[in-house]
Amino acid sequence: FSISLVLTEFSLKYSNYYDQFPHLIFSTFPFWFLVGPTVFLSIFYLIDNKADFTKKDFLHFIPFLLAIIIFIPFYFEPSFRKIIFYEDETNFVHNTIFVFSSLYLVITPTYGYFTFQKIKSFKLFLKDNSANSDVIKIEWLYSFFSFFLIYLLFDFVFFFTAYFFDAYSTVYEFTTILFTSFFVYFIGYLYLNHPEELLHFQSEQQAKYEKSSLGESEKESLKKDLLALMKDSQVYLDDNLSLGQMAKMLNISNQKLSQLINQEIGMNFYDFINQYRIDEAKKLLLNQNSKQTILAVALDSGFKSLTSFNRAFKKFTNSTPSEYLKKNKLKLSA
Repeated sequence: FSISLVLTEFSLKYSNYYDQFPHLIFSTFPFWFLVGPTVFLSIFYLIDNKADFTKKDFLHFIPFLLAIIIFIPFYFEPSFRKIIFYEDETNFVHNTIFVFSSLYLVITPTYGYFTFQKIKSFKLFLKDNSANSDVIKIEWLYSFFSFFLIYLLFDFVFFFTAYFFDAYSTVYEFTTILFTSFFVYFIGYLYLNHPEELLHFQSEQQAKYEKSSLGESEKESLKKDLLALMKDSQVYLDDNLSLGQMAKMLNISNQKLSQLINQEIGMNFYDFINQYRIDEAKKLLLNQNSKQTILAVALDSGFKSLTSFNRAFKKFTNSTPSEYLKKNKLKLSA
């Protein structure tokens, strides 16, 4: 929304409509300070599955409100004076714009950094709580963040070339506007095509093992039950398997199962399940009576995609499925 408003002002600028609508000059500038906070808070609330703002969240909008307060005198100027201020780049209005632009280029990347850290910690959380990294599509988060970084890069280059090197380029500004427009459409695409990821994020706090009531004798008993479940029921073949589902099968809490796998097996839940899947895949690959493709083997082993299968296979065997198949066929023929 904020970026859309700014693009509207750019449209007025290049269509020479400022003379007809002078009261819109610099009217959208404060909205630049909403870009960083809204990106960060959107990701934060989606990951933590929250719905309501807290009082602390409103602190993120202080720069936006400050910019509005600073520009209030300008907004109440008559139309002809606004045009004069706009055309004269040596006046206090342009100097104020420069100061706030510098502040924007400090604040927004800072929000970008904390957004990246939030996504990164969420990915680590998924490894401990999901048997398939594709169950909850974290890829769109990284795609969104990548476009956000490119958008910031355009802003940085434009700002430094225009203000510090006096190398203002209309072509470059048009390019920046074009990419910014594309960024807005990309956000809309994500929201329209991935509603399930945006509206149904499941997240929990990491288990506090030091407070767990899981004793040593219970660990041994549950470990036997867990390994028996994996061997007899082959639950790892379910590509939607989650920590919560397995915990219900064993009649224990998610926290206890996570602790059991981490401390007794020495893995996170994601790697524990994928280890069984890769063992199954190796059997299928070496089945001489089968003519399955590698994709079919991946799906039959419990993976949702060839990409996640290849990544896991490489991790556990230090080779790709094709390399493994070729190497072991040579051994069989010898």
